[in-house]
Amino acid sequence: MVATKSTKNKSLIGLLGEHKIYVTIIAILLFGLVSYIVIFSVKKSVVIAGYQESCVDQLVLLPTKHQTADKAFTIRFKDPIIVGSKKIASQSICFTPQFELQSGTYEAKTSLYGALFAQKVFTITVL
Repeated sequence: MVATKSTKNKSLIGLLGEHKIYVTIIAILLFGLVSYIVIFSVKKSVVIAGYQESCVDQLVLLPTKHQTADKAFTIRFKDPIIVGSKKIASQSICFTPQFELQSGTYEAKTSLYGALFAQKVFTITVL
């Protein structure tokens, strides 16, 4: 058997150097996964006193495409970032109760096209 170039004798750094495109793709995917977990798994708290609108700072991409199935609150995006004639982002999100709510804690969710993926959950405390 003739000895050929074998990956057994190469170091890990050498192997990574040969497969730079794969390493880059994996690094980008891991960054995206960690970012997704940090952004969407943490619930944001909102406090509403009575029957008033309450707003919180929250960057939302493509606010005109966001939907919610929540019946207790009207969700409105404020402070838009506009490029040309398109709203590409919103800097804050506001919640207004649809009807008189009992004091307590509620949840409102919003996501792009109402999808289950990438839902931002808000914990709303009504005083």
